[in-house]
Amino acid sequence: HQLLSVVTDAVIAYLAAQRAAGAQVLQVFDTWGGVLSPSMYREFSLRYLTRIARELERGDGDQRTPLILFGKGTGLHLAALADTGADALGVDWTLDLADAVARTGGRVALQGNLDPATLYGNPDAIERAAGATPRCPGADTPRPPGPLGCALEPPLPQLVAARVLQGVGGAMLLPVGRLAVMRSVSREQFLRAMSFIAIPALVGPLIGPTLGGWLVEVASWHWVFLINLPIGVIGYVAALKIMPDHYA
Repeated sequence: HQLLSVVTDAVIAYLAAQRAAGAQVLQVFDTWGGVLSPSMYREFSLRYLTRIARELERGDGDQRTPLILFGKGTGLHLAALADTGADALGVDWTLDLADAVARTGGRVALQGNLDPATLYGNPDAIERAAGATPRCPGADTPRPPGPLGCALEPPLPQLVAARVLQGVGGAMLLPVGRLAVMRSVSREQFLRAMSFIAIPALVGPLIGPTLGGWLVEVASWHWVFLINLPIGVIGYVAALKIMPDHYA
């Protein structure tokens, strides 16, 4: 117990440091808990997992950092693990999720239970196995494209399609922008104009990561995509008002 107490103190300190460094979720793995007898598990594993869950400072409200406890082969102890104070429990593939829900009584979130060996199968087998697990409500609802589609957390194929559409729109900026400049300024001013419009392309990679990190911290990752919407509207309105209409 003396050694386990030292290890537990170190784990709590390490997780606290991870949270301070910006980790958005914390997880503790108990890989060998399932090989212990019930009495030994309660004395040598559950006891210290409970200490971690109760002594680790995780914040409150929107600033709370969730803690997940995962134990391989510890399905029989899910009810006790749900009472530790953890926010979520990892469930391995040896336990049915419906059984896990019944044992935890909805007190914690549940994560996982797809057999890792499934990933060695073909895509159809993986899709069938993943489809057999519970899904979030509305997961099959059609999503709008572009940044809004990405921010609405769609299924993976729709997310990839939204990102492709977003990339196509971004790829059009350079040639369309150059063509607009060529049509709008004289030959003598062209070089100066092209140098000016290149500034955003140079400044963007410098402020983008900092702005993105700030948005994730103060709001959520969704705003990394949603911020494109008001900027796009402003750009569209400005183009209508400022850019000359060469086809009028």
